[in-house]
Amino acid sequence: TEELFFEYKKTGDPNLRNALLECYYPMVRHVSSSLLRRFPRCVDLEELSSAGIHGLYRALEAYDPERGGTFKTY
Repeated sequence: TEELFFEYKKTGDPNLRNALLECYYPMVRHVSSSLLRRFPRCVDLEELSSAGIHGLYRALEAYDPERGGTFKTY
């Protein structure tokens, strides 16, 4: 996936962005499920996952693979 980041940052190709989003979606879902236990019952898993996807999108835009470190730790 790190190669995808370099290519995405170089080209800005939305297909590559979507591939990265799909790649990291399971992690967003896992974190959302874990966090759900800490929120009131009125918070829905889908709402929390949606917010996580928004955060993932922003992180994809801000991450610079040339600075070192993996995206997962970013």
